[in-house]
Amino acid sequence: TEQAQLMVQNVVVCGGSSLFPGLRGRIESDLRSLVSPSATLSVTLASDPLLDTWRGASRMAAHQSFSQICVTYEEWQEKGPHYLAEHRASNRYIPTPAALTEPA
Repeated sequence: TEQAQLMVQNVVVCGGSSLFPGLRGRIESDLRSLVSPSATLSVTLASDPLLDTWRGASRMAAHQSFSQICVTYEEWQEKGPHYLAEHRASNRYIPTPAALTEPA
């Protein structure tokens, strides 16, 4: 999809597991099999893989609009746990599409 083509243009790998030898190359290879051969693909290791995710979350939590994206306890009680799947800040699961190929 067009969205997948855009997302693979800037993939940043972070967290302790990103330090496993060969992981960045494996992710790049796996992503390459899912997008058009002509798609721009960039997979980079975070500059500080162990702390960059924490720093990003810290910056997000300090942002003035942070409370607008949070689910309150009252919302949770009223709408239930499934509300998280439809909430604008969710990490909604979207099945991986079949590998894309260039039109013949």
